[in-house]
Amino acid sequence: IGLLIGGVLKGQELIQNTKLKSVVTDSKGLAAAIYTYQDRYKAYPGDDPACAAHLPIGAVCTNGNGNGAVTTAGEKKQLFNHLRLAGLLTGSGAVFPSPALGRTLEVEWSPNDLSGHATCFRDVDVEAAKLLDLMNDDGVPNTGSVRSNRANYTTAGQTHFLCFSI
Repeated sequence: IGLLIGGVLKGQELIQNTKLKSVVTDSKGLAAAIYTYQDRYKAYPGDDPACAAHLPIGAVCTNGNGNGAVTTAGEKKQLFNHLRLAGLLTGSGAVFPSPALGRTLEVEWSPNDLSGHATCFRDVDVEAAKLLDLMNDDGVPNTGSVRSNRANYTTAGQTHFLCFSI
């Protein structure tokens, strides 16, 4: 019975580690797709004021305001649509992806006192948020390149809006 319990616990740990690595991969992959779009079209996806001219013929997209920052709700969703239409992300439409941890993967302008754009995961549980910050930054929720909307990682049951600087 002890071996069985030990095996189950180890299996759960492996699954959690895989999810944590997936979050980091998703964040870096999205940042790479954004940089590729910028290099290719000289505009930020979602904020692109001429997306129909940039994307394949027949692509249906909504222009951004071209101010260099994805700040409106429409631009935040169009960012994913622009990247998908450009062939840089899988899926279709202007919807936020569902990551391995958290409710959605989003791109935000200056969230949690970061400067510039960041990839953000909404509703990440406290243990995962703490581990992600420790693995990729300094483990402090309000400093460094990984930041949370919460002051600490000590409140059980609390969810975090965890953002990675791009």
